[in-house]
Amino acid sequence: AGRHRAGQHVRAFLRRRMASAPDELEDLLQETFLVAMERLREDRGEAAVATFLRACARHLWLRRRRDLGRREELLASYL
Repeated sequence: AGRHRAGQHVRAFLRRRMASAPDELEDLLQETFLVAMERLREDRGEAAVATFLRACARHLWLRRRRDLGRREELLASYL
């Protein structure tokens, strides 16, 4: 039950930040869980599952925003 609740919290976290791109939310959510699965093998921290997942989601969301900004800059330079 706790893991399901953690997933709901991560989905809500991403939904608030990705209101303008809801179609990408599920992709980023899946990517979050994949990264979390990989990192759980190496992470020995004491963070709660929800906290750990939210940190993974935040990192991926910020990376996606940064990458989208770079693409927009690149496109603007060609126009």
